[in-house]
Amino acid sequence: MLNSILFSTGSDNFIEGLGIAVSGFLITFVVLILICFILYLFGKAFHKPTAETKAEEVKTEEIPAAPVEQAVTESAATDDAELVAAITAAVACCLGRSTDGFVVRSFRRIGKRRGR
Repeated sequence: MLNSILFSTGSDNFIEGLGIAVSGFLITFVVLILICFILYLFGKAFHKPTAETKAEEVKTEEIPAAPVEQAVTESAATDDAELVAAITAAVACCLGRSTDGFVVRSFRRIGKRRGR
């Protein structure tokens, strides 16, 4: 055994090393896929829908889709008021608070308007 290790050619060791590496990669990916499948099954088996999600599912199925009408506004004041409302809502959403505690006093546009 010692003679075969000491006097073996480099290509034999390289090929054996490649075989071990490939088998290691295959075993790793098979085990990872198996873990993903087990976690998926756990999610399906132990997920208990709450009353709220059941009610939301029922509500979304019962409500038919209504056509959306878009009104085109030409005044800059209306656009600015909508923009201030959108900024206020975005800041409130980011802060996790209602819009009662702050007021957007001013804003300025940066760069060109895209999409129009």
